Amino acid sequence: LMRAPSAKAQVFENGKSSWDSSNVRKGQSVSETKTNFSNGNAPTSLVPYQTHDYRGFIFVIHKQHGLVLLHCTRKKNKPHHYQLPGGHVDKEEFSKAACQSQDRDTQLVSACKEGAARELFEETGIDVRSDMDRLEPAPLREKDTDEKLLENEFKDRFFFF
Repeated sequence: LMRAPSAKAQVFENGKSSWDSSNVRKGQSVSETKTNFSNGNAPTSLVPYQTHDYRGFIFVIHKQHGLVLLHCTRKKNKPHHYQLPGGHVDKEEFSKAACQSQDRDTQLVSACKEGAARELFEETGIDVRSDMDRLEPAPLREKDTDEKLLENEFKDRFFFF
């Protein structure tokens, strides 16, 4: 596994941590898709990403060992802790999502999925960016609730399997 500056990947099985890099291959470098509009006619993102701190996270499940968590040890204002791979969604990911759909919710989920996949690669070396259909929204609530949140959204954070 690749070691990120502030995290290292561990897998948990029945509450106990163990290391296993034999089944995880380093991702091959896939050129990131940056939306480039030379004529200035970029589609407008319907997501207010300038005023929200959207983040995407992925539940990575190892077939033999279980859930993969990152052990964060170098954050200044936080003690050592474990977290899911993922992080901030960049402006380019919202621009790319705006090109793919004119629906706000679809843009939001697509951008967060792209951001989560990029962060997963940066933090662990696991590369799913060329096969985004593998990532499915992780339902956190029933679809038919009256809330305005999407089923995989919690406090501007989006979760995927």
